[in-house]
Amino acid sequence: MNSKASWDEFVSKEYRYLLKIAGRFTADKHDLVNHVYLRVIDKPFPEKPMGYFCTAMYMEATRGKFKSLYNIQETPEGKEPVYEPGMERSLKLEQIELFIDRLPWFDKMVIRLYLDGHKLSEVAREADIHPATLYQSLHRTKKILANAVSIAKHKGRASGDMQGL
Repeated sequence: MNSKASWDEFVSKEYRYLLKIAGRFTADKHDLVNHVYLRVIDKPFPEKPMGYFCTAMYMEATRGKFKSLYNIQETPEGKEPVYEPGMERSLKLEQIELFIDRLPWFDKMVIRLYLDGHKLSEVAREADIHPATLYQSLHRTKKILANAVSIAKHKGRASGDMQGL
């Protein structure tokens, strides 16, 4: 099955749940799901499509092209923000994304390929790069990210800003 067919099947099957998730970010939830669908349709279908798609929705709603096109609500009208168990994970993922954006170009590309579900051995073969180079970059980047998250976690507890994330 080709990538487009896989995405079509996934979005059709999970559309209601994707709308529920998109509703956390915007009142235009159908538009957000459709926008992200069009963005990923040409991408290879990942091993964990739900995580990939939800992360893409979050990125588009908070700092992507979708945000610039739509008036995003910070909180739904008339409702107080509610603590959700998955919120901590979302905040950590956003934090990691910010750290990744600050990495050197090569390390950033390797970690993004890895996170998108590409096999580094195949990337090495296609790019004619020694596999050890990619794995060293990935190992180094993981250490940098773990250290950065640990520091942010420690600072958050000290200041009380992040409530122990």
